[in-house]
Formats: sequence, C-alpha cells, structure tokens
Amino acid sequence: SVSPKGNLYKKTSVASVKQSIRKLLLTNRGDIPFQPLLGADLNSLLFELSTEIDPDDIKTMVEYTIRTYEPRVGKIDALVDMETDANAVTIYIVFQIIENLKVETMEVSISRIR
Repeated sequence: SVSPKGNLYKKTSVASVKQSIRKLLLTNRGDIPFQPLLGADLNSLLFELSTEIDPDDIKTMVEYTIRTYEPRVGKIDALVDMETDANAVTIYIVFQIIENLKVETMEVSISRIR
C-alpha cells in the first residue's frame, strides 16, 4: 500500500494478515511465476486424502509455509481436523502478530468437490 505522502508501508491489520495466511495456504506450489515454492499445496492433498496421510504432516506444512512467507507472524500453532469420508480438511490456526503481540485465531477449510 501507499501512504498519502507516497511512502510505501506494510499493512499490519489483523484482517490483512489473515487474508495473507489464507492465500498462502490455498496457493498451490508452482502457481506463482518466479516463486515456484510459494504456497502450502494443500489442494493437492485432497486428491490423496486417505488414512495414509498424517495430520502432523499437514500441520508441519502449514506452520512452515506461514513462518517462511508471512513475516508479520511470530508464534504459530495449527490443529488439523481431517474428514477423509468427506474429502475435507479444516485447519485451525492460532498465531501471534509480531507488531502488537496480539494472539489471533482463524480457520481454513478445504474440500474436494466430487
């Protein structure tokens, strides 16, 4: 964003951080030109949903992606609820915004349409 004086500044509102996290988690690797590793690639998991997928692997990928690509977030924890029968995953995320140390929560759900 650009301030009224023309200076660039970073949005740090809770809404913009949540929007950024949601976008990161819903982005597939390779979707963004020149940034082939950007994204959590969670949509690809929906085609692999089975008892073989470990929720801890999803948790690790979510936390890694946010730590790597969202510098406004400090501490983070994710809880993964897998609904294999419905081909759906709900991720509950608790994170701290570095600027004001506020703890925020959000949820991201992904499901495969049959």
